[in-house]
Amino acid sequence: TPKLERRISLGAGSDGDTDPDPSDWAARLAGWRVGVDFSGQISRRRRTDPSRDNVYHFENWALHRSPWRHFRHLVALPVSATAQRLIFPDLVALGLFSAGISYLNLEVLTNPISLPYVPFILTSSALGLLLVFRVNASYTRYDNARQFIGQMMNSSRALIRTSMTKVHPVHPYLCRRLIRLTRVFPRVLIFYLTADGDQNTTLGHGEKELTDEEVETRLSEILHKLMGGEAQKIMEVSTNRPVKVLQMISITVAAADLDPVIANRLDIEVRELESVVGSCERILRTPMYTSYTRHTSRFLFTWLMMLPLVLWPMCGVYCTPATMMIAYSLLAIEDIGVMIEEPFDILPLWRAVEMVDDSAEIAVAHLCEEREYERMKRSEQQRNKKQLQGSPSTMLPQQTREEQAAAQAEASRKM
Repeated sequence: TPKLERRISLGAGSDGDTDPDPSDWAARLAGWRVGVDFSGQISRRRRTDPSRDNVYHFENWALHRSPWRHFRHLVALPVSATAQRLIFPDLVALGLFSAGISYLNLEVLTNPISLPYVPFILTSSALGLLLVFRVNASYTRYDNARQFIGQMMNSSRALIRTSMTKVHPVHPYLCRRLIRLTRVFPRVLIFYLTADGDQNTTLGHGEKELTDEEVETRLSEILHKLMGGEAQKIMEVSTNRPVKVLQMISITVAAADLDPVIANRLDIEVRELESVVGSCERILRTPMYTSYTRHTSRFLFTWLMMLPLVLWPMCGVYCTPATMMIAYSLLAIEDIGVMIEEPFDILPLWRAVEMVDDSAEIAVAHLCEEREYERMKRSEQQRNKKQLQGSPSTMLPQQTREEQAAAQAEASRKM
């Protein structure tokens, strides 16, 4: 919609009211509130919200590849999503603990307390492997989710195209119903995979969050615009609405009584959508092995808490900033892995809905053009038929032949 496009258009400011140039990152930094959407990211409403990338276009890729990207990223560090999430309580707690160690060694204790660095060297490799494996496994889940959403888009487009070319010539009403149900499916899928219907994408920066009742009301309004009274049938199913929509699509295909080859083709696309639902459920319902996550978190935080005792003999009073820098680097890796483990909260899911809607609008526009062409063709045929029936020139060939015969007979008598 235009309102949605204005709010999360490429380079939209964090306040959702202006659209500065995507390359004007300094202006975005000056207008920062909670989060700044660099390189097409969607603005955040809370400090603890993760980064959510928007779909990329040419301007975003140019900014992404810019030779000044390192300086831009460094300047934006204070407003980065990862830094804002880690600054409290993690970095604050580590900084206070490190400052306390420094105070004790400088002002209280005659013999400073410290730890040998050899155990840290031996365990750093294991800690690095734990973090790398954690992020790699989480990114695999994130990439699979993107592929499933892409598969949903492709199957929906194929279903719309097949309905338009194969079903519409036989059953125009059922074709329009199939197109509407295909547009409904990604919408109910988004509300099924997220707690709030991906309101991070659809709501502006300054708007309040929706309650559970408001989310249900919003979904009901969206479905009512597409399906009318039939939306109530979908809303009555509270467990798995995407499966209900797929059942309605299958019933519609069966009612059309199509050729078995065409019906099988449509059924293949429905099965693809059903596979998408099951695959997304697997990611949503099954996290990574939780003991692995907890052990990595305990190992990392304990290692960082002991780090000031190792750095004190080498850094002295500078062990606190050194600890903070090292802690941020390692905690950021672990935090990114946790954020992308559940990918549906950070993917721009409503962009997929808009792309499916674009395909449906193209199909509907084509059907309208086709109906207009048929209407004009029928009008032209009727006009030509009336001209042929009402014109006296239609008797001209017969009259000409009679006159020619009479002239020939008169010439024969004279001879």
